[in-house]
Amino acid sequence: GGVERAIAFERAAWSAPDVEQLAPGLTWRRYAGAHDKLPVLAGRTPDEAGRSDGISLPDSCRGAEAFALQLEGFVELPSAGTWRFALVSDDGSQLFVHDRLVVDNDGLHGDKRIEGSIELEAGLHPLRVLFFEKGGDETLRASMGTGEGELGAIAPERLWSRPDPAPAGE
Repeated sequence: GGVERAIAFERAAWSAPDVEQLAPGLTWRRYAGAHDKLPVLAGRTPDEAGRSDGISLPDSCRGAEAFALQLEGFVELPSAGTWRFALVSDDGSQLFVHDRLVVDNDGLHGDKRIEGSIELEAGLHPLRVLFFEKGGDETLRASMGTGEGELGAIAPERLWSRPDPAPAGE
């Protein structure tokens, strides 16, 4: 009704967990279902879950059809700067750092590589990768680096996750 209101927000500072509190690798969750783009997974119960030492498809997903996958944890960066990330996927995928979309490779397609970049400090950063497979081949690979050179595979020793993660969507 034309009433002006002021809203104030306070942003809590990001505080990375100690590596000693984390387990090596990422957690993954698989969700059954056919999709033409990445589905919203919050609130859904996964059909299967496990740990992975990298950003790739778990063995149980190879050759499978009609599923979505979420991998999450932390990536440890040795230095501050502009970090470039790339995803190659068939079908769609997205990569988030600090819940910021860095790589958007969504949609139905064959092997396709998309790259994005983000300014980050040295240390641990929350990382989430979403992927879906509708049919045909399935591919998911990630790489990262700084500067203008080639990107390299994300080394397993740079990936961490909570030992007992909360179920997806919490």
